[in-house]
Amino acid sequence: MDDDININDGNINDGNSDGDDFDTADDTTAAGTPVRLQKVLAAAGVGSRRACEDLIAEGRVEVDGRIVTELGTRVDPDTAIIRVDGSRLPTRTGMTYLVLNKPKGVVSTMSDPEGRPCVGDYVRDRKERLFHVGRLDTDTEGLILLTNDGELANRLSHPRYGVTKIYFADVPGPLPRDLSRTLKAGVELEDGVARADKFRQIGLVGGRAQVEIEIHEGRNHIVRRMLEAVGHPVSRLVRVQIGPVNMGNLAPGRMRHLTTHEISALLTASESTDKPRKAPAKVPGTTAAKPAAKRGGKRPDPARKNVGAPSVRKAAAERKAATAKQAPAKKAAAKKTVAKKTVAKQTVAKKTAPRPKRPRG
Repeated sequence: MDDDININDGNINDGNSDGDDFDTADDTTAAGTPVRLQKVLAAAGVGSRRACEDLIAEGRVEVDGRIVTELGTRVDPDTAIIRVDGSRLPTRTGMTYLVLNKPKGVVSTMSDPEGRPCVGDYVRDRKERLFHVGRLDTDTEGLILLTNDGELANRLSHPRYGVTKIYFADVPGPLPRDLSRTLKAGVELEDGVARADKFRQIGLVGGRAQVEIEIHEGRNHIVRRMLEAVGHPVSRLVRVQIGPVNMGNLAPGRMRHLTTHEISALLTASESTDKPRKAPAKVPGTTAAKPAAKRGGKRPDPARKNVGAPSVRKAAAERKAATAKQAPAKKAAAKKTVAKKTVAKQTVAKKTAPRPKRPRG
């Protein structure tokens, strides 16, 4: 299992010896010192410096909302917001991102005054001050994120940002056919209506149904209360995913480092509902980035001309010109074919017509 950390014996099995999944920034660079952009991209695991230079030259890299095409551009990796093809990169130094499969009976706190087992016990020997993202009931198992990135932790926990969580639950079966529709429409609870984003049954064993439910709310016991309100109390609950990060086959009580791709996806997902920000100050060698096209918007007006990429417009114009050039020849050929058919019909009619009888003299 990649990046698997055994909490009990302290052994670390790093399946990525090349370091691509970790921050490999030059530790000798002082904090706040501008660094060449291609070096920052390479340190973030995007690729080799030569490959990163190609990405910059192709206009696929943004710094603080503006496309950068100049290879000599320098940025501060701790403050600059850098994206490649629209995806946010984790460039801040000293950041830690872990995923833990919390076992049943463990309290979702970093310390417990009553001495009960808690999430903090699993990272007690680490120097960073880590935050846990997403509380779980003591009896609930599954995925918890641990990080010292306070801003990301807040975004992932706040319902405003709409980061989804997916749970597996065991409930009494069989399930009514309209249960999914009921949960998506909303269930009335004592603290307001709660809705599921998605719901489906994934199994049925011995009168117990296994279901998958996706929500983006973070109220206490929200999944258990929703299912109990519709007559299917939960006997076992496991959170398997937060945003784009899936627990996979990580065993209870074990944790691993997030990959660069997972961190980038989390950062991007946590910004998906941000309000538009003011245009930042222009960086030398940059141009303003065009906003990504939104789905579900107004359809393009068919009456508009010259819509699309120049190559597409050129190809369409060439096809139109070729069609117009061939039109007279096609019309003349069609007339000739019709004339031939008419002559043929007349010939057949003449041959098959009865001959007049001669009068007897």
